Amino acid sequence: MRRERGARPVRVLIVSDRDIVRTGVAVVLRPYQDRVTVTGEGASVADALAEDGRATADLVIFDARLGGGDGLDEVDRVAKAWGDHRVVVLARPDEARFAQPVLQRGAAGFLLITIGGEELVEQIERVGDGAIVVDAGVAGAQRRLDDLEPRGQWAGAQLDLTEQQSKVLELVARGERTTMVACRLGMSEVEVKSHLRSAYRCLNVRDRPQALARLAQAGVFR
Repeated sequence: MRRERGARPVRVLIVSDRDIVRTGVAVVLRPYQDRVTVTGEGASVADALAEDGRATADLVIFDARLGGGDGLDEVDRVAKAWGDHRVVVLARPDEARFAQPVLQRGAAGFLLITIGGEELVEQIERVGDGAIVVDAGVAGAQRRLDDLEPRGQWAGAQLDLTEQQSKVLELVARGERTTMVACRLGMSEVEVKSHLRSAYRCLNVRDRPQALARLAQAGVFR
C-alpha cells in the first residue's frame, strides 16, 4: 500500500560491512527517491550507533551476521540506540530462523537480502508508519508477528517475559543444559542463549542463578 501523496520520503541510513550490500541497497532504492531517501552509509556497528546518523535518518537498514554468534547482540545495541521500531535488519535466507529473536530485541523489520526493490520500499514505508514487518519469504512470518502480541497466558508473563523466554527458562529451571533445551524447543543453541540474555535483561539480573532465584521469588516454575 502506497503512502499518501505528498508524504515526506522515509530517510534511511544503510549500515553493512560489505561494500556490495551497501552499494546494492542504495542502487535498488535510487529509483524510489520520492518515497525513500538514503541519507548516509556506514560500514560498522559504530556507524550505526553514531549520533549524527541517527539525527538525519528515520530508520537504519542494518546488515547483520546473525549466524556468527554475536549478531543478535549487535542488533540489540543498535535497537537500543535508535529506539523501538527504527531498525530494519537484513539477513541471509539461511538466517530466517532468527526473525523472532531480532524482532524481540526491538527491531521493526526482518527482511531477507533477496528482497526486490518495490517490496523493500513498501516495507520501509510500513516501518516508517510504525508497523513491524517480516519478509514474506520467511516461513511462518505471520505467526512470528502474532507471537509478539502480548497474551499473558504463560508462566512468567507477569514478569514481562515473552513466551519463548519463559519456555527456555522453564527448562533451565528443571536443570536442562543448553544443548537439551535447544533440542526440546527446536532451536539452535545460539537462539537459546539469546533468549536467556534477553530474559536476564528483562528480569534485571546478571546470570542464570540470579534469574532462577528471581523466578522462585515470584512463584514461577515451582
